[in-house]
Amino acid sequence: STMSSAATAAADAPALEEWQVESGRLKKLGDASFAAKEYVAAITCYSSALEMDPDNHVLYSNRCACHQAAGNKSKALKDAEKVTEIKPDWAKGWGRLGTARFALTRYDGALFAYQKGLKLDPANAVCKEGAPKSEKAAERQSVEKAHKLDREEKEREAAKAREAEESKSKKEEPQTEDDLLGDFFGDLTEMTTASAPKKSEKEIQAQDKYLKQDLGSSAEQIGRLLAPNHVFKNLNPFYVMMLEIDANIEDVKTRYRKLSALVHPDKNIGVPNADASFDAVKVAYDVLKDDGQRKHTADLVEAGHMRADDEHQALTKAAKKDRSVAVPSLEEMKKKEVMRLFAEIEMKRRDIEARKQSQKKREREQEDEESDKFRKEVKFEKEWNKGDRQETRVGGWREFGKTVKKPEYKR
Repeated sequence: STMSSAATAAADAPALEEWQVESGRLKKLGDASFAAKEYVAAITCYSSALEMDPDNHVLYSNRCACHQAAGNKSKALKDAEKVTEIKPDWAKGWGRLGTARFALTRYDGALFAYQKGLKLDPANAVCKEGAPKSEKAAERQSVEKAHKLDREEKEREAAKAREAEESKSKKEEPQTEDDLLGDFFGDLTEMTTASAPKKSEKEIQAQDKYLKQDLGSSAEQIGRLLAPNHVFKNLNPFYVMMLEIDANIEDVKTRYRKLSALVHPDKNIGVPNADASFDAVKVAYDVLKDDGQRKHTADLVEAGHMRADDEHQALTKAAKKDRSVAVPSLEEMKKKEVMRLFAEIEMKRRDIEARKQSQKKREREQEDEESDKFRKEVKFEKEWNKGDRQETRVGGWREFGKTVKKPEYKR
């Protein structure tokens, strides 16, 4: 009866999606590699699994342990912070964070993390052992810092005095075109990334129209992402992810899992440019997972649609007067205008980058010329002073002084 009930439960369980199966397979490989102390291989497996399941706190926790064992302290800290961000009610995650901070001598932060973990699970062994160690280490660190306060205060005062002196003597330089463009794009970024109060992610659900959307096969997706003009088409992350501008964060995450599983290089071994397709999906996800960037991108798409609307109306009016005027469909015009808008922005970005690189090249060439000039001068001095040439010249002037008759002055 027990076996039959287990079989019934297994039958009733929902079938795993392809990305879940592949992520689980990679996790098992990572676990086996970690057990064998093959940390680099384990990190690779967990990272590949995270590409398909970027909100899995267990994968981040396991990769954190690998980084810690391999001596990658900063990477271990980053993964531990991600664990507590995704799963703040998991004591083991706070233990990971405490261990990572302790390794970086951030003892106060480690103590805080261990204490958080103990509140969630008073029996957690890592937190029970780490909390008192962190407290003692934090006390020692505090004493050491206290001994340096006087010296640091003096250094700060001296630095302030130097800065005040430099600010008085420094002349204000006019802004270059690159500086102005940099200010413009900086202001634009600040405006577009400022987001209104939002609902928590638990309240946001993926929309049915995207859940039920047929994404086709791996070959079809790779072909779409590498179609003619894909370099400019793929600048629009909504196009890459096959989403509309109303997509929310859950739509983005769900779509990324499915698309990444379809085009992942491990699944498409031997398929030309499969890695390029996967990279395009990953870049698009990195943009759309950020609320500010997603809104900014949606605004750009809407701007392209408005362009298309205006042009379509103008062509429709012209066609009434002249039947030879062709009027494409509004949907087709919208696609082209959006692609053109993203292409214009990309070309401007490339132009700015090219001019920056050109300026850097000119500066390097100028520095090389100065260095070459200095080396030649040093070489000339060495050649000139070689042997007894310097003494010969000095001796010649001495002999000349003896033969010259000094003038007589009348008093």
